[in-house]
Amino acid sequence: GKLAVKINGTWKEYTAETKTVRSRRGRRIISQDFTTFTLEKQLIAGDQIRYWAEKDGVKSEVREYTVKSFN
Repeated sequence: GKLAVKINGTWKEYTAETKTVRSRRGRRIISQDFTTFTLEKQLIAGDQIRYWAEKDGVKSEVREYTVKSFN
């Protein structure tokens, strides 16, 4: 997947990373893969986010959101 973030009027694009987290359940060790993005800065109210998937030259529908404050 791809993620684009608009901070202070400029767009920056990020590529998905897969991280594996291991946890213990009883005697078993369970591995789970998570898709993550690493951002340089924390998002604030008013920033915009777009994300989509690409595979073999085909691009999915782009979804766009605006970050709102929790106050």
